[in-house]
Amino acid sequence: MRQPSQLDAFKRLKQAQVPIQTILDVGVQYSTLSLIEAFPDRLHLLFESNGDYFDYICKNYKEKNIRHELFCGALSDKDTVESSRLDTLLVSRDDGPYLLKIDIDGGEHLVLDGAEQTLQQCNVVVVEVQPITFRVRCGMMLDMGFVLYDIVDLCYYDDWLAECDMVFVKPQFMPKITGQFDHDKWQLFRPRG
Repeated sequence: MRQPSQLDAFKRLKQAQVPIQTILDVGVQYSTLSLIEAFPDRLHLLFESNGDYFDYICKNYKEKNIRHELFCGALSDKDTVESSRLDTLLVSRDDGPYLLKIDIDGGEHLVLDGAEQTLQQCNVVVVEVQPITFRVRCGMMLDMGFVLYDIVDLCYYDDWLAECDMVFVKPQFMPKITGQFDHDKWQLFRPRG
């Protein structure tokens, strides 16, 4: 049974043989365990703006033997003294196709705006959203040529949905329903317990 989690989505995308060569993890904080577990053999390019986490990040990825590079600084839609565009940082790299995960508590649209070229090399994009940003982020990703694959890691605050992650893929990786609808493939998620 499918689970609405990043890890489950990543494992299913791997089973579907969606090409992913390198992980782009924007907003690492300490580590992203779902990416580590699903893609231990891939290069992880880690982007974190808060220097308080750098030692933890290096320790956590080294302990798990994950090949990684840590980029210190904020990502945005412009190259400034305080921030860089993802496209600028990756301009000379040739290690796509990418899975891009963005979790920076509200500035995701700025990272996306600064990643036009990078997004062309992404087969999977995971974006954190809040209820108030859901429609805009979804529309933005659809306009960039992606389709919604899954909604995962729903977080609640005081019994209200506070945030979740939307997983997008390039359209060619979405299964096509052809012929008669197969009711045996239909699954309704019901939490255990």
